[in-house]
Amino acid sequence: MSSSINTAPPIFVSTSGIQARKIGDAVLQLATVGFRHIELSGGTSFYPEWLEELLEIREEYDLTFRLHNYFPPPPDPFVLNLAAEDISQYRKSFELIELAIEVSEILGSTQLGFHAGFLTQMSVEHLGRRIPSNQFHDLAQASARFQSSYLQLKEVAMARGVSLYIENNVLSRQNHRSFGGRRLLMMTTADEILTSYKLGSLILLDLAHLKVTCSSLGLSFRDELSRVWGCSNYLHLSDNDGTEDQNQAIESHSEMFSLIAQLGIGNKSLTLEIYDDIVGLEATHERLRSLVTQC
Repeated sequence: MSSSINTAPPIFVSTSGIQARKIGDAVLQLATVGFRHIELSGGTSFYPEWLEELLEIREEYDLTFRLHNYFPPPPDPFVLNLAAEDISQYRKSFELIELAIEVSEILGSTQLGFHAGFLTQMSVEHLGRRIPSNQFHDLAQASARFQSSYLQLKEVAMARGVSLYIENNVLSRQNHRSFGGRRLLMMTTADEILTSYKLGSLILLDLAHLKVTCSSLGLSFRDELSRVWGCSNYLHLSDNDGTEDQNQAIESHSEMFSLIAQLGIGNKSLTLEIYDDIVGLEATHERLRSLVTQC
């Protein structure tokens, strides 16, 4: 890998694209090929030594970490949902974000993002698949619960030197059809992202999520992205065919790359969520590096 990977400004890569049971193993796979800025995300299992192991690997490879969504993994898996009506799921979600804030401070991370809420009761097996739509939460109550909790946690995070971000959800074609037009996911469209932003939320903008949502709703991805580009300084990047979130590499000839280049990276913080393979991740990293160095 080119030595340019270690130059500022950093582009983070997500552990979510690495198949590993232990977060330490996922980090090592990325670190040993040259990545030094790593976003710790969901997909691994709990084990008691995870934090000690991360601190050791960070020192050995001179890494920079930040946390995202369902990390650190809890001993008993559940769906992170700060809008949940179920009090047990809500408390677990609130407490996991509190823990993530604490761990962010320990690891020296200043940014932490998690997904916007779900307006239905979900189980772990529903994640990334068709979501059952037979039970809807009250939108006003769920939105108020989510926003109030976010603002509380944002204050906790600020006291520890951490900025707390909300990430836009993705509405796939399959889920859009099965929902029958009903809203089961918070913060999917540009309108909803802007509303959250105006209420004081920091926005983690996932471009691939927005692309799929626009395709599902028949909206212009270019127009919707342009509307929300200025409200976020933290981006998640990957590509897909518009039908679902596929976490593909971003090719230089793609619409995704073209839009990012036209809108300009500026001082935005970037994370690549590429699941293809290490080669695709490295190639996307180099393509995005060329845009960052132009700013």
